[in-house]
Amino acid sequence: MWHTNSYLRECERLHQAGFPCAFEQGTTVARGYADLGYEEFVLLSESKLLSLQSGKISELPEAHRHFFFAVPTVDRMVDQINRSGVDFGEMLFVEQRSWQVALKDNAGVNEVLRATTIEELFLRALMWTLVRHA
Repeated sequence: MWHTNSYLRECERLHQAGFPCAFEQGTTVARGYADLGYEEFVLLSESKLLSLQSGKISELPEAHRHFFFAVPTVDRMVDQINRSGVDFGEMLFVEQRSWQVALKDNAGVNEVLRATTIEELFLRALMWTLVRHA
């Protein structure tokens, strides 16, 4: 799946906040280019990448791994949020336009987040979780 540049920018911010990039087969990763935006890849193995834009297969040198960040699945985001001790409250599809979820951390802090897609919503929830527990 291709994501927008703005979504990938948020994934990069998530990485900068401490979300790890696992270089495992089947994982989707991305990297930014100063003048081109972002490009997404699927890891075919620990050292081979498949570009989701061009379809080309290329090597992933160990020295270049620091340029890449994870584009996590909803499953992985939910798992990470659950492991951090954050509880999900009510989740709503508001006026058939946006998703909303209530979160509560183990210190009793509540937060309500909104986004236009479920994927964005969980990305924001994971970012909130990482920032709260940094």
